[in-house]
Amino acid sequence: LVLSSAYFSGRVSLGDLTVGSIAFGQVQASLSFLIDRAEAVSGLLASLHRIADLGTVLLGMPVALERPGEERASPEGMGIVSPVSPARLERAPQAAGGPPSRACSSPGEVALRLQDLTVAHPGGGRPLLVGLDLALAAGQRLLITGPSGSGKTTLLRVLCGLVPAAAGRLQLPPPEHILVLPQQPFLPLGSLRDQILFPAAADASSMGDRELRHLMEQVGLGGLAERHPDLGQEEDWARVLSGGEQQRLGFARLLLRRPALVILDEASSALDLQAEEDLYGLLVAAGPTVVSVGHRPSLRAFHHWELALEGEGGWRLVPIIPPV
Repeated sequence: LVLSSAYFSGRVSLGDLTVGSIAFGQVQASLSFLIDRAEAVSGLLASLHRIADLGTVLLGMPVALERPGEERASPEGMGIVSPVSPARLERAPQAAGGPPSRACSSPGEVALRLQDLTVAHPGGGRPLLVGLDLALAAGQRLLITGPSGSGKTTLLRVLCGLVPAAAGRLQLPPPEHILVLPQQPFLPLGSLRDQILFPAAADASSMGDRELRHLMEQVGLGGLAERHPDLGQEEDWARVLSGGEQQRLGFARLLLRRPALVILDEASSALDLQAEEDLYGLLVAAGPTVVSVGHRPSLRAFHHWELALEGEGGWRLVPIIPPV
């Protein structure tokens, strides 16, 4: 529009008009660069923030910065962080075995303790869980139930350290004694042996192929071992294995590592009831402390306690009698 009058009056040629149009396009693209990429820049900043948090955790430093707020003491003299401060995380020594009970006589016997815990959605909003108090002894098993959106997955993320709690106090075993079994296990690139030994390196295990095949048979993967006799064979196992086989593989990792605390998030949803019963029987025999999320009523038989989340911050802790 600016050059059209000059072109029709003969002051500029068609070539000059084309050059001017190209120059205008370049100036417009340069001035619009940040506007067009505002969403990508914000996503990059969020990714950098998460990477910084990960680096902080790996270095053993606290992720959340202390915000203004006073700390109040509980009647037992244990510190409780006020709602304006992040939750306090403590690592307990590996708990010794003992009979199931709601609370233990001494802190050393507690494998998992949550005190006055408040859990909110990471994106903000009203708290999903308020004032949660419970203690699990070594070997006890807790089933978390509740409607969709009540905070089951967010609570598991707090226990796994993926998101901070809004307030309260957590006492957990050391990270190396915790194993998480999600609904769809992560399958890294590598051999079938690598899938079973994950997250340990293949050369870090003293188990031979015979022991690994026996472990696969225990969790119902004997057919897979027959189809792939070479455990060093590399495949895209996320595509090769069905959902049920992937979940059985997760239980194989559990039996191999024998952690003190196991966190399961719908870890048997792709299995039939008989397979679920068999795998949970192996889990019970292994004896770890268990926190699992599930919707099937059949899971109640393998747990001592049920934590029913009611939404809007409410919860109920009820015993399941008799457990397996």
